Amino acid sequence: MLPSVAALLERRVRHLVFVAGLTAPEGQLPAEVFAPGQSGPFTAHLSQLRATHGGASFESLDKKVAHALDSLSFSCEPMRWSGVPASLPRTFVRCLRDPIQSRDVQSRLIDSSGSQSVIDIDTGHTPAVEAPEALARILADIADQYC
Repeated sequence: MLPSVAALLERRVRHLVFVAGLTAPEGQLPAEVFAPGQSGPFTAHLSQLRATHGGASFESLDKKVAHALDSLSFSCEPMRWSGVPASLPRTFVRCLRDPIQSRDVQSRLIDSSGSQSVIDIDTGHTPAVEAPEALARILADIADQYC
């Protein structure tokens, strides 16, 4: 979770960039932001996956199971913003052809992230795979501006 990492790194972090990022207000689950009122099934599915595959390394798991465990873990953990200054600049990279996060969901995630700017990229949910050069240019431009 990006805010927790930023809090650990303290002043070394100059800008947060959420790329199709899962966020939520302090103490809330990201699942509550992207699927209001439906976090129960997400946490139940995560519990079931953990019971079935607990102790297995990610490398030994089927790719879909590993991805589900990873995504659900982020979605079902309360967001912690303590230690992240409210003044820390934030950008949300919005994926214009994202089949996972609708524009409405993206709007809620942008609000939850506290992003002051939004940069659109013409990709699906994984721009690092679909358009790595375009994403690298976006990140380099942000780094040039804030570092």
